Amino acid sequence: MHIPEFLLPSDINRSIRFNAPTVAEALSFSGRDPDTNEQATTEYLDALQAGKVDPSRNWTAQDRATALWWIFTHSNIDTTMTYSYECDHCGGEHMLDFDMRNLGAEIRVIDGPAFIDGVEISVQGKPFVWRLHPLTGHGMELLEGLRQALPDPDESGYNRAVVDLRYWEIVFQCELNDEIETDYTERANSRYALIKTMELDSEFKVLAASIRQMREHLTHGLPITTHKGQSRILITFHPCPESGSKEPAEARITPLLVPFRPREYITDFGSGWLADFSEQPGFVWGSELAGD
Repeated sequence: MHIPEFLLPSDINRSIRFNAPTVAEALSFSGRDPDTNEQATTEYLDALQAGKVDPSRNWTAQDRATALWWIFTHSNIDTTMTYSYECDHCGGEHMLDFDMRNLGAEIRVIDGPAFIDGVEISVQGKPFVWRLHPLTGHGMELLEGLRQALPDPDESGYNRAVVDLRYWEIVFQCELNDEIETDYTERANSRYALIKTMELDSEFKVLAASIRQMREHLTHGLPITTHKGQSRILITFHPCPESGSKEPAEARITPLLVPFRPREYITDFGSGWLADFSEQPGFVWGSELAGD
């Protein structure tokens, strides 16, 4: 299949050409650790690029998610995904089959670049000049690692760890104009330490508010938000099929904000692929079935 040229939603002046995924990619990305979605996304988007690779780790999180969707919807015949959710209106569980191609109309673009320069915010009274930008693939990969390290919700350190995770999201969405470290993680660690010294009301809250404004101003790509380091996508507004006329129609609508799992958009061979074709039952089906 031919995949049309992809324009980065964060900068429509940058175009990417993708090859359609082949059996080679499906084999390569089968059996990957399910907790390394962002790393797999980087490898997948880089592997499918035709010509000189534009490192997808440097793209925004929205660019990356939209690119996965772009490849998926242009290289698959069936692009319908099934979702279930518990309805707040009737308390029941509803199912929805949704054609992901329908999200094309929801993509927003920026006539780039996707950052805001020259933002002056002080630290301990000393003025600093910041660049604010959306989360990138670098940041998403590190947030993924931090999310995996979260304690269980019933453990005493869970709430503190979640707060720290949110703090890291701020760290990954700003840079200092005079950063000298060349390594991304080293630069982030330096900012982490510096921002911790900010006065809470007069400095840190200004930085947080500025980042929030930046995100609203630079909204792009699919309608995706980040929560606890994980992407979620608004696919549609679904009416409750059981409510009847008990409530006004607008009150029976549920906005379906579902996890955006990159693995669902990356071509691979699931465990069931070709299982009934194989003549190696002891290997494919498991040793417990070898004698059947």
